[in-house]
Amino acid sequence: ATVTRAGAAGERGAAAGAEPARVSVARVEEAPRPRFVRQSGVTRPKKTLRLTSEVGGRVVRRPYGENETTGAERGDVLYEVAFVDTAITVAPGWRIVKLYYEVGETIRPFTLVADLINYDTVILDFQVTQAQRATLEALPETARVVRFTAVGLEEPGKGGRPRPREFEARIARLFPTVDPATRKYRVEAEYHNPEGAPAAVGPDLLVECAVLLSREPALRLPAGAVREEFHQAFCYAVDPDPAGGFVARACAIEVAGDHTDQHFLFVERLLPVTGRALRAGDLVVTEGLERMRDGAPVVFAPPAAPAPAGGGPGADAARD
Repeated sequence: ATVTRAGAAGERGAAAGAEPARVSVARVEEAPRPRFVRQSGVTRPKKTLRLTSEVGGRVVRRPYGENETTGAERGDVLYEVAFVDTAITVAPGWRIVKLYYEVGETIRPFTLVADLINYDTVILDFQVTQAQRATLEALPETARVVRFTAVGLEEPGKGGRPRPREFEARIARLFPTVDPATRKYRVEAEYHNPEGAPAAVGPDLLVECAVLLSREPALRLPAGAVREEFHQAFCYAVDPDPAGGFVARACAIEVAGDHTDQHFLFVERLLPVTGRALRAGDLVVTEGLERMRDGAPVVFAPPAAPAPAGGGPGADAARD
């Protein structure tokens, strides 16, 4: 529902006699607020191989080309050479970066024949500050989880629109030395691509990483309930009016910088202001904030909202 009638502007005295604004509301919840370390990084393969041949001879067959992955369909042979039962082989699952010989060319013994990488495990490299590193080091190993998205890796979202696909990795190493250029510490996390399926995450991808550090007590409310003016965030809680009906009360708040859901915000702390303080269980106005003022009379748009926590005069009207 949307606001259909505007409430009177100004303080409660100015609102006296004004026709109530019809508003939609939502309940403020007490919910733990996640606190994250967020950093950008890149991916690289954990395993690389520069393959040299112990045999020599003329290449008579080369089953694979560059940028292909060795596997069961075509076996493990990279090169067949002109000797009886002689072949240069590699285990399945390696991506071929470069092949140094063509069919008809002669391989000399103990020379480089191929550059290979393995996508089974991909490394995420990113950097953190000294304070962030200390917090990560204090976490149990089971809690050192990195959630990340990569540029170009998407999945269908609501309405068929693409959205970033999220993956989960684990921190493997916290390096003790500082990078003199950035004054930050390097962190490595490992992502394991699923076995028996094409690699979901490859090397040289730009990634956005988030590590959950802690969960702290906070209030959660819909993002649509928060308004900002002159660098001050606030919302409107609905209170029973002793004279009957309901009024909107402005509550100054500070919104947390980290939140995981675009539809909800976390109140980091309540500001020390005189007047109304936001509490868990309050009903807050979610539509029509641009027409709200402190003390403005309001009525609930259908479907009717539950009464504000604590009841009071007019509480039954909220349930009707």
